[in-house]
Amino acid sequence: MNITECRGIVYCNGQLPEGHPGYDVKHNCLTEGHVLSEWYEVTPSTYDTQGEERRDCSECDYYQLAPIALLDHEPGPHATCTEPQICTNCDEVLVPALGHVWGEWYVTVPPTFTEEGLEHRVCTICEIHDSRSIDMLQPMYYK
Repeated sequence: MNITECRGIVYCNGQLPEGHPGYDVKHNCLTEGHVLSEWYEVTPSTYDTQGEERRDCSECDYYQLAPIALLDHEPGPHATCTEPQICTNCDEVLVPALGHVWGEWYVTVPPTFTEEGLEHRVCTICEIHDSRSIDMLQPMYYK
């Protein structure tokens, strides 16, 4: 005995009973297979969530679902000390700004008893300079 299922109902010998919605059609999905449409998008993909596509049988209620892959980010220029790397498609930050990586402070103008001094440091990534003053020397008094 050949048992076939259509729309959740089981039929013996692969035959649709008289009165079944597919009984009078020229194509019998149970014996000839489904006639499927082209895939169409049901839910679009995003960068975080898979989408879904579907195709339907034109002769019965059967359908197939398939996932659609996540969208790919298109990275913009590399992140720098002060600027993040951003996706050129969606403006999402892909890599945050790196922040400066400072070298050691070095004295460029030593302080005196009458004038402040000056010291500098350089970022090891972008080579930007930073400077700050050094307090004047204070005389030492001994008792």
